[in-house]
Amino acid sequence: MRATITHMSRIRSSHRTLGPGRLVRSSLILVVTAALAGAGVALANVSKSTSTVNVTVVLSDKGLQLSNTNLVQGATAFKAINQGKKPHAFQISGSGLSTVKTPTLKPGQTQTVVVLLKPAKYTMWDPITLGKGKSIFVVVKAETTGTAKSSGSSGSSVGKIVTKAVVCSEETETCE
Repeated sequence: MRATITHMSRIRSSHRTLGPGRLVRSSLILVVTAALAGAGVALANVSKSTSTVNVTVVLSDKGLQLSNTNLVQGATAFKAINQGKKPHAFQISGSGLSTVKTPTLKPGQTQTVVVLLKPAKYTMWDPITLGKGKSIFVVVKAETTGTAKSSGSSGSSVGKIVTKAVVCSEETETCE
């Protein structure tokens, strides 16, 4: 039995023979390296899945615009900025989501609404001055492809949309 162990623990490399001590150290280094590489991959996946996508919603007296219509599944922060001369607000509703909206924003004010994006059909609009006549429509499918259409124009987006929402105030830096 001892001869077999000695034979298996020796590795011939070029012109030198590595003894049992070197084999154990080499194996240990290989195992530790593989474990660290696996941990790095796991940490990279965690950081990707927990990041929040930021979308700026510009509200003006002529309509609303999204800075990004390529939405992805996960948390999305819609930052509504009133760049008009009149009060405005941002509102989103759709399948499986109670309507979520910012409070009325005076000119120059901002408000952020954080939502968890999931597959569904959604409408985004300014409920104060625009109504649903000038809305942005987003359809999000389970395979992460969908389309977004704004009244009078069309485009495409990739992503998933909302089932849970949190309203955050930038002025008081609190979330409800």
